[in-house]
Amino acid sequence: MSSPTPLLCALVLLVLPFPLDAQGTPAATPAPAPAYGTLLKLLKDRNLVNAIAAQLKNGLTIFAPTDNAFNNLPNGTLESLSTEVQTQLLLLHVVGKYYSKDKLSTAGNPVRTLATNYTLNFTSGNNQVNVSTGAVNIPVNNELYVKSPLAIFSIDSVLIPPELAGGKAPPPSTPAEGPTSGSCRGRRIAWGVLLGAGVAFLGLLR
Repeated sequence: MSSPTPLLCALVLLVLPFPLDAQGTPAATPAPAPAYGTLLKLLKDRNLVNAIAAQLKNGLTIFAPTDNAFNNLPNGTLESLSTEVQTQLLLLHVVGKYYSKDKLSTAGNPVRTLATNYTLNFTSGNNQVNVSTGAVNIPVNNELYVKSPLAIFSIDSVLIPPELAGGKAPPPSTPAEGPTSGSCRGRRIAWGVLLGAGVAFLGLLR
């Protein structure tokens, strides 16, 4: 079996039931963590995990909507979208370059994403960084995983492009496919708990 990619390891971190400290060990006072099951299922259903991981060599920044973010969409929103439009919507949440949070506001707007013809804009003020599609403008919240070449940030709303907000479907895209090499060796995590979460997550990818 090939070694897991950093992207897969980071996605496993999303399903851990408690936050990790800077050393990758459980925080002293566990607190409920947001769930990302809808995002993970959509990535799996659209066959995007390996396609996104193939871009990791160039660096990636992923904005991960919580389950509540998807639940707050109008009823039937996802179901009304074609497979291609769902793919574009997911790829809009991925920037093909690594940005730490303090670098987002200086990224140089507009910032290209893996979605065809769709960009993001970043603004900052009062120690807060916001991400905008032109239709949605929201703060960038918790840093779920930030270690070059991969950064994953939690967001409380789904990034909807103006074209979808106005009812116009985005143009087709051809995302890159195929796995990439890499490993998570050296990542210090509470391995007993991670093993159980990892097995459950890898079962989701089957």
